[in-house]
Parts: sequence; structure tokens; C-alpha cells
Amino acid sequence: MKILFSPEYSGHVFIGLNEQHPELMDTMVCDNMGLVAMLELRLGIHVDDISGNNRTVLYYKAMSEYMKRNPDNALAASFRLSSLGTAEQALRWRDNLVLDKWQANKDDDASGRLNVLAGTEEFFNSPGMSDRLKDVLLYINRVEDGFFKDFDVELPCELAMLHPAIRELLTALQSHGARISSKDFQGFRGNNLSHIAHMLNSSSDVKLTLNKDDRSFQIYKFADEKTANEYLALKGDELQADVWINNANKTMDNWLRMMGKPTMGSSMAEAAPQLIQLFVLGIDMLKEPLNIQSLISWLYSPMQPFGTFFGGILAETVIGEGGYRNDKCRKVVEDYISGKFTYHDKEEEEKLSEEAKAKRDKNEKKERQLLVNTYLPSFDVPSDNKIDCTRLMTYLNSISGWARSRAHFLSEKSGNEGWCSQLESLAQMCDTFVLLLESSDMGEYVDFKQVESWISTLYKGESFMQYAAQRGSRELIDSPSKMASDSGRTVWMNFVGGDVPTLDCAFLYPTERAKVKDSLMLWDERKELDFHHQMQLLPFFMTEEQLILVVTDYVGGEPVPKHPIMVRLESQVENLNDFITEPNLYQEETEKVKLVRNNNIQSLIPFDHADLLKWPQHLSPTTISTLVEYPFDYLMERMLNIVSTGPSSIKDVKTTMGTVAHAVIENLFAPRDGKSCSRVDEIEQRINNEFEEQVRKQIESCGAILYLPENRLDAELLKEQLRRCLGILLEIIRDNRLTVTGCEQMVKKDMGLLKNDKDWDMVGYIDMTLEDANHHPVVFDFKWTSSKSYYRDLLTANRSIQLELYRTMLSAEKRDSVERTAYFLMPEGHLYSKEHFDGIHCTQLQAENNTNIVEQLRQSFFYRKKQLDEGRVEVGEAFPVSMLDYFNDTADKNLFPLSTDDTGAEKENIFSNYKLFKQ
Repeated sequence: MKILFSPEYSGHVFIGLNEQHPELMDTMVCDNMGLVAMLELRLGIHVDDISGNNRTVLYYKAMSEYMKRNPDNALAASFRLSSLGTAEQALRWRDNLVLDKWQANKDDDASGRLNVLAGTEEFFNSPGMSDRLKDVLLYINRVEDGFFKDFDVELPCELAMLHPAIRELLTALQSHGARISSKDFQGFRGNNLSHIAHMLNSSSDVKLTLNKDDRSFQIYKFADEKTANEYLALKGDELQADVWINNANKTMDNWLRMMGKPTMGSSMAEAAPQLIQLFVLGIDMLKEPLNIQSLISWLYSPMQPFGTFFGGILAETVIGEGGYRNDKCRKVVEDYISGKFTYHDKEEEEKLSEEAKAKRDKNEKKERQLLVNTYLPSFDVPSDNKIDCTRLMTYLNSISGWARSRAHFLSEKSGNEGWCSQLESLAQMCDTFVLLLESSDMGEYVDFKQVESWISTLYKGESFMQYAAQRGSRELIDSPSKMASDSGRTVWMNFVGGDVPTLDCAFLYPTERAKVKDSLMLWDERKELDFHHQMQLLPFFMTEEQLILVVTDYVGGEPVPKHPIMVRLESQVENLNDFITEPNLYQEETEKVKLVRNNNIQSLIPFDHADLLKWPQHLSPTTISTLVEYPFDYLMERMLNIVSTGPSSIKDVKTTMGTVAHAVIENLFAPRDGKSCSRVDEIEQRINNEFEEQVRKQIESCGAILYLPENRLDAELLKEQLRRCLGILLEIIRDNRLTVTGCEQMVKKDMGLLKNDKDWDMVGYIDMTLEDANHHPVVFDFKWTSSKSYYRDLLTANRSIQLELYRTMLSAEKRDSVERTAYFLMPEGHLYSKEHFDGIHCTQLQAENNTNIVEQLRQSFFYRKKQLDEGRVEVGEAFPVSMLDYFNDTADKNLFPLSTDDTGAEKENIFSNYKLFKQ
């Protein structure tokens, strides 16, 4: 059996397979761990394979025990600060030392750190690769001579260069019949590439002049990695390379995929995909106050136990309401439990009896209830912020079981390798955390400070597959050290500043190294550096026809250092510039096209299939305002339902503060217990007794983003400003001898706009309705705004659509004229109205005209409706109003006038979500 071995041969290794030679019989490629595992199998050694995270937890447990018995030690302070992080680092040190034949004996002459490691060893029994290699050596020395005579091990370097422990293992195999050979790099092909390879492999500083007619060595130079990837994705096939070297192939695969070419295989380095985040998001959802962002992200995960259908519905409800603990979200969850979002195959349904269906439905309902109890936060706000450890462990065990089950299901179909690796990683992370909880002395309740410290250690970016290599793709390796076979042509991408290798036991202080060097088999530093250098030179020695190095000046917008090999090439190759090419895709592939200018830009945009538009059953003051002034926004949002979704559509902090303020006012000022009104004295008593509780409750219900850490100051500011505003509002009500008759009161009226089966086509919700001393109705509308002029200007210009429609609708409903309406602005705490109100917090404004804008709005509605029904929508923003049909018809048809800016153009809709479409 042939074994291609190198400590660097992890992952995919180039072994020269192609369509002519599609397989190598009886050949194995392995790194240190692979060789040890193969020998264990050959020798019949059974070893439990424990994951790296689980070994870390076991070492943490052992170290905790050592710390209890020896509280004063060199690592005690670090362990108190970050216990799991310290254990993780100490385990790395320990494994490195064991590979170098370290004996865990306490030595007064050794450093305090080494004594801590030695003391911890007493409580630790989880073998790593170093321990397993030591055991394998013991077994090898017991077998008969010639036991490994069928082994033919090929190395990419001389045996003497390898780590002493690896060298000892290979020598033991050799003494039992194995043949050990190394690549011969002394041959000389006579081309430029061969000259360069031998120059780089020597310590000579002799200058070298290359043959200009020999193209065996080339350098492609690009400005940045984007330009390089775009060019080589399009034209790389022309190079006919046998192997490509690229340690960051993600961008290249993105270009190949966009161009419809086979992807080479790539991964996301240091990544934490949303699926993996179910681990940390779920833990975050258990904390109080509830983090709404974590809940939404969990529900929007590409996979989760509820399924994306129900998850999306609940997430959209949370976003729409601004919180989770409210009646609408509770209703959605109850509908899920009852089976509203569950669908069964019709053919299977027909085969079941009614009794079988009832039994199935009962079991499924029980399962759905269990899922809700396990994964979703409670709707009842807990009295304290304590979370039972059992609750956390239930979540972790459940998500782990679900992830493994889902991975098993997906693994049956090809193309799901990426998902499966993420699910397995999620399950392993949860299992590790459960082991950590069981190993700790946390007690009955979760210590979130300790949990967050553990998460920061365990929850790290990993490498996950992005695209698998597809049939017919170029062959890719991510390191030059993974060339195990000769290549005709090689392209080395991303040839920039090489990573500095971490040397054996580099963590040891010079004093520590001096004390232990005689007792350890340390890797000679010179040999270790020579080994890493030899690995970097493999493409130069193992490429027969042409090697192309791809260099860039910038990566990610930042200048990058040159590769050490490039620095040497520039200093020793005198005519290097003759072999540097600067490809330019735009010069090579750009085609001139005839320029077409569209000078006939129209504000009236035609569209097809207008007959498919469906008008709503009713309008509101807000929607009729949008339709009249900005019909394009109305068409997109209200008729085509093109709206933003997902976490990005959560209302901003300022809007949320207004929503919470409205809800608090409604709950404190509205009449209760069937009464027709609320009077000042009882409202004042409610504010004094219930304000704090109402603010907390409404933030949970509709303003949960205020509980995010970055918004805590805004929440405190809201509470302070709202308390002052309620006092002012109460004073205004008292000074004007008003009583509150309703909050968020629905009013309806038939305006003769839309045909429907109801007796009304306009509906609104008035923030507050009141009565004066003569029992005449009064309307207040609340606005949480930082602008002191916007709503004042609406009143003075007689453009307050909302208040005038409320006036008309409530007058019709009460059969009594509403003579006074007003805006109460918060957090300013001031009332603005065209009518008179008593008090220092009230300002009366004079309107520029007394036009009946309600009638104008009716005529404008018919005008806009006619346009849309005919397949035309007018986009007037930034256009001079003289270009707009609507403006030119305003006077003749008694339309609601458009608002213009200083240039004579229609004002922009500052609230529009469709500005991109209007540009």
C-alpha cells in the first residue's frame, strides 16, 4: 500500500488524477492524524473519538478541580477572568508538550505554568493526537518484524526535516519493513522555472538572468483581488492549468457561478452562518428582557424546528407589532398549536378513518405544544430575570437532536453537504455546552455572565463549505504544501504576504525552554523553518511546463505585503519585469456600443395590465393622502404589496418611541369599566399608580427594540419625556374643562369613493376623542417628532388631511359638529391648533385659507383612480409642477394642491420606501 504522507496533507490534496488516470489503486493520502488513525486500525487499537470542543470542556473540568485544590498558582488569575478560555489555551500547550515527550511531573525548578499543567494532568484523561501517537509507538514496538512490509511511504521532504515525534514514528515503521522515500528535487529541467526553484532552495545571493523566450515562469499582476478573480474566472480556462492554488477561493467561485461555469469548491473562512447561530440566538432568547432581534433572527433562520412557513409568519407579526408579548403574536402561536399551519397530503387523508385522523391530530398538537414550550419565550413576563438551568439544557438537547435528525435526512440527497456540516457543527456545539453545564457548579439558575464567557470561547468562526467542486471544474488546493504529484501547469492565486508559521512550543518563555530542552524532544528551529520553506517551494519543483504566480497590490482595499518568495525574486532575478504581465479584462474584452440617450423623460409612466389592479374595500386618512400626493408609493405598497420584510423592516427607535407613547396614553387615559368618559382626577391617579408598569408592559408588547443594549438609554429617555408630556396633557385637559371619551377610537363614514358591500368606505382611528363642557366633541392627534415646524406648517397651510378627515367623520358619527381639533407634539409637550385652547402649553395658528380640503380630496381621489385604472401613474417628485397633469388640472377640477419646494418642484416624500425606483 502506498501512503502519501505529510503533516500538511489535510483536506483536498493534488495527486494528479485526471480523466486519463481517474483513480490510484491502493493509495492513501494522510496527515499526522490520518496516519495515526490508520495505524490504530491496522494494530487493532480502539480509541473513542472525542471532538476538540468536548476535550476542551473535559480539560476545563480537570483544571477546575486543580484550581480548587491549589488556589494560588500561576494561572489562577487568568482562570478567574476567563475559565474556559484559559483551559482551551492550556490544553493546546499541553498537547504540544506531550508531542515533545513531556512528562507531567511537578518540578520546583520548572515554571509555574508548567506546574499547573502537570497538576491538571492528574484529573485529565482524554487522549489527543499526541497521546494516541505515543500509544501507537508502543504497539509498533511489540509487533513482529516485517509487519509493515507492504507500506510504501512517500514524503515531500527529507525525513530529517520532520518533527522528532513524527520522525520516530516513521523510523519505527521502517524498522518493521516499511519503505520510506522522499521526493527528489535535485533534477534539473533546464528551463527558467527550474533555475528559479534551485535558486530559491539555496542560500546563495547570486543574481539570475532568465531566458526571455522561455515562458515556464510567469507573473500576472493585478490591482486588487477582485480584478484578478474576475479576469481569471473568465479567461482562466485558456491557461489549461492542472492545478490551481488559492487559499481564499470564495470570490473566484462567486464569479464562476455568475458566469455559469463549474465551481472549483470553496469555503467561508471564519464564518458563523445563520444556521449555526441558532445556538447563541436560542440562549439569548432565554434572557430577560427579551431580545427581539435574536427572536426574529432565530425565526428567519433558513432552517429551524418550526419550519420556515410558520417561522416567517410569526417573525412578520413580531416586526409588525414591534414586540412579541402581545395579543396578535399570541394568536399566531395558538393557531400554530391548533394546526392552522399544518397541511396533510390529500391522498393520505382519504386513506385514514376519522378515528385515525383524530388520534393523529391529537398527537401532532401535543408535539407542537412541546415545540412552543421548548423554543419560544413565554408570553408571561417573568417576575425576575432568573432562568432555570434545566430550561437551558432542554433547549440545547432539543436543538442538538433536531440538528442531527435534519442532517441525516438531508444527507440522503447530494448537494446538501454544506447544510449537513453546519447542522453537525450546531449539534456538536450544543452537546459541548450541555457537557459544560453538567461539569460546572452553576447551581439551579443560569449565571449568564459565566455563560457569555463560555460562549465567547466556544462560539467562534469556522470554515464551512460554500460551493462543492463540480464536474468539469478546475482542480483546486488551498496551499502549495498540498501538491503530492507533479503538475504540467500550475496557477498560484493570491500570491501575497505569506503567513508566518507557528513554531513548535512557541508559547514557552526563553527561561522555560532553557529548563526543559534537555527533557523534551523539541523540533529544531532551523529544521522546522526549512520544512515550512520546502513546502512553499513545492509548486516550483513539481511543475513541469509553466508556473503562474498571481500577485495583487491590494486585498480588501488594503495594501498587502509581498510574499517572501516575491521579495527574493525581485532582489535576485535581474530581468524579472520581462516576465510580469498586467492583464486587463476591459482592454481585452470591451466592445464599443452605440450610445442611446433618452431625452424624453416623462412624469406620467404607463404600465400594462391595469385591469388586474384591485382597489381596497376602504381607505384611511393616511392612504388617501399617499394616493393623492404620491400615487407611485400607493401603487407599490397598497396595490402591488411590494414591501420590505425581515429584520430590516423593524421600525426605528424614534418611530417605536412614538408607538409606545401612544399605547401608554391609551391605557392610562381611555375610559374603563364601561364608563363613557375618563375625568382628570381618575386619570391623574392612574398615572401616579400605573405609569411605570404601563411603560414596561407596552415596551414588551410593541417596543421591544428599546430593550436592546444599544437602546437602553433611549428607553430611559422615553420614560422621562413621556412622564413630563402626560403631565402637560393632563394640565391641558384640566384647563379646558375636557373629559376623555375614547382613545384609538374607530370612526367610519361613507365618502362615496369606493363601491363595496358596506355602508362606509373611509375608516380611521382617532388617537383621543374628548368632550368640552358643552358636550361638543374634540379631537387630539398625538405625534412623537423631533420637528417643531412640520405639523405647524400643515395647520397654517390648511393641509392637515388627517385632522380634517377626523373632523368630518366624527361629526357625522356624533351628529354634532367637531369645532376643535389639535396636534399634541411629543416630546415637546405642546398643543397646536387652528382653534383656541386655554393654557400656556397651547398655541393657536392662523390658517392661510379656509378651503374645504375634504371635498378637494374626494375629487383628487377620483382623478388618481382614473389615472391608475387607465394604466398611468404620475411620479411628480423633483419635476417642476408645471410639467404635471395633476397640477395643471388642480384649479379647474378643484383638486387638493401639491406641496412644492423652493425650486417649484413637487416636494419629495421623505417617508417613501421606493426612492430607488424614482431615481
